[in-house]
Amino acid sequence: MGRIDAPSDTACQAGAGLARSAAMIGRAMLPTTIGTLPRRSALGLLSLFFVSGAAQAILLTVVPLEALHLLGSARAVTLLYVGAGLIAVVLFTIGGVWTSMMQGYHLVSGPDPALAQTPLQQTVERAPGAWLTNFHNHRVLWLIPTVGYLGILVGVGVVRKGGSHFGWWMGALAWIGILGTVGAAMFPFMLPSSTEPSQSLTVWNASSSRYTLGVMLGFTVVFMPLIIWYTSWAFWVMRGKVSTQHVESDEHAY
Repeated sequence: MGRIDAPSDTACQAGAGLARSAAMIGRAMLPTTIGTLPRRSALGLLSLFFVSGAAQAILLTVVPLEALHLLGSARAVTLLYVGAGLIAVVLFTIGGVWTSMMQGYHLVSGPDPALAQTPLQQTVERAPGAWLTNFHNHRVLWLIPTVGYLGILVGVGVVRKGGSHFGWWMGALAWIGILGTVGAAMFPFMLPSSTEPSQSLTVWNASSSRYTLGVMLGFTVVFMPLIIWYTSWAFWVMRGKVSTQHVESDEHAY
């Protein structure tokens, strides 16, 4: 039998990104919904969270990348990561169906967003499926979960064919789609209150004053380009892989 080369580290990272996408679905939903569910549903969501987290831990911690290389076949490792991607698709779908049935929050009335306000000045109601209100009112938002699905599925196909670098970017795209879906569903809520919905924290009543936001925007405009520049420079200087020969020949090595 001919020897099959083990996949590159980038391929492993691409597959790991798909596995993290599966665990992220439970993680992203858990903090903001667990207090709004009946006991059985809460326990079910906790189970989903722990199962996805355990799958990630087994794949990325208990089984190190070096051990995966020793499986002797790149195909076996690739199938492992493809399986992680398919699990992510299943969990993402279950999360969407579950969210459409659970009690969500709807902002009925409140002060003008441009005014300083507190949670006591708003009226919030809970209703089944309310977390999908933004998607029903703005159909374009459905593109966000679509991006999540495409990132996972295209990433699975690319990793399966050995396209490690592109697969890594697809994994990153899946992250954006999954987290973006949660953000689009919750907006403008940041921390829903399970005991008094009208006292939930939203983008409007939890933000700083207009003056503070303007000052911070000015600092961001000035310093963000500098941060991007020196971070890019550092990555460029330290580009490439570090080998044993490089360390031994480097006069600055400890």
